[in-house]
Amino acid sequence: MKAAFKPFTLNPSMCNLMTKALTMAVRAGNSEHDAVKGHFNIVRELVQKVVIAPSPDGKSADLTIHGRLATILASMKAFHEHSKAMRADFTDDYARRVRASAFKSQKEKIDFQARFRAVLADEEADWKRLQVSLVAGAGFEPAAFRL
Repeated sequence: MKAAFKPFTLNPSMCNLMTKALTMAVRAGNSEHDAVKGHFNIVRELVQKVVIAPSPDGKSADLTIHGRLATILASMKAFHEHSKAMRADFTDDYARRVRASAFKSQKEKIDFQARFRAVLADEEADWKRLQVSLVAGAGFEPAAFRL
């Protein structure tokens, strides 16, 4: 059985760049202008092909995207899984400490939770700062990012 789709946040930098390139390409149409050709190349790098196949249940279709967009989406899913694992580890650690009476006061519990929220916020901020740069002829190159 397939798991329910869980939406994730699209990195604003990536989304803005993709939207700008697609909008310029569509507005310009079939042009010989170098900037338009460059935008079409960006779009071609983002989506090299889309494969549509019947879903296993035969009631819908599955889309498979090939190209840089697939890589971007995969990295977003990886971060979602990473943050989900961090939350699970925190929950387990917190429960273990509560069972072991490791917290001497309610303030210590609150401080422990606040530290976790700060670490998770830092990880999410790192993700949101992930930039994509366009290198002439090379396509999209993600900046260094730790997971």
